[in-house]
Amino acid sequence: MDRITFDQADFPKPLCSWDIEIDSSKYFDGPEKPDYREMGITCAAAISTDGQPTELFWAGQSAGVFNPKMAEAELIEMAEYLLVRYQAGYSILTWNGLSFDFRLLAELLPSYKPDIETMALGSVDLMFQFFCQRGFFLGLDAACRGMGLAGKEAAPSINGQRMDGALAADLWPEEAETVLAYVDNDVVQPLQLTQAILQQRHLTWVTKRGSLSAERFTHLKTVQECLDLPLPDVSWMNNPPTRLYLAGFWPRAVEIINERHSF
Repeated sequence: MDRITFDQADFPKPLCSWDIEIDSSKYFDGPEKPDYREMGITCAAAISTDGQPTELFWAGQSAGVFNPKMAEAELIEMAEYLLVRYQAGYSILTWNGLSFDFRLLAELLPSYKPDIETMALGSVDLMFQFFCQRGFFLGLDAACRGMGLAGKEAAPSINGQRMDGALAADLWPEEAETVLAYVDNDVVQPLQLTQAILQQRHLTWVTKRGSLSAERFTHLKTVQECLDLPLPDVSWMNNPPTRLYLAGFWPRAVEIINERHSF
């Protein structure tokens, strides 16, 4: 992938896009939050705006095999990789990482939770920024397609079926190479989306009705900066989700929300 650059006025730090895959498709079955403690991570990928190749992590990597889920030592190695990046001045880039990727890693590595929380609050979570500005959730594929990017169409296929997160969970480890190609694509998409957003100064998405809608994105915000944003008007929604729904796992985020807003 070509190196992605942008003006420091938009966001002053380099980015490291990170994404994980999990070992159970049950997470994708419905809207309710899963029991994170029952999950495992099968593989992950990270790619930075410094032009270096994608860094892959997977269960059994050191032995050159594909195990069902990453062991604690492998999770620690990945966490340390991200922490080194963060301490070197990178912000971790995710799509919904605050409430999923970071949270699951912290659930699996409780002793690392304070450090992971620091990374999460300093991260750029494009979905969380959109949520804080508009008050509802948005899928990565809808955002990519709205911005003229391939979205799910760029994902690898197997037996004529386009890969997604649920299929990746079901196919690991038997089709590990295809799943690794999928997670590699999953970290490239947010970087491409970020570049498009910063070039166009807005995020356009495909609505459930198939039309286009847009939200102004003048620059990227960290999760912590998003927590300071005013609450959007969600009076048109029945039972609108709150910021605590996405950020309630993180003590410092809860403190900020309770200080700034009342629900």
